[in-house]
Amino acid sequence: IEFAQALLAFAPGGIEAMALMAISLDLDPAYVGAHHIARILMMPLMIPLAARWLIPRKE
Repeated sequence: IEFAQALLAFAPGGIEAMALMAISLDLDPAYVGAHHIARILMMPLMIPLAARWLIPRKE
């Protein structure tokens, strides 16, 4: 995996913009797109878990 490909895969931004950038840089747009989709799907699941862990409950 090239550094530029990993950077695009985990950089914030729109999936279409990053896929087009990957194509223009001759990188794998499927790799970049798959990681963006995974990031988009994981955030709604991870944020409540992190909030529950970080914010103590008031009694």
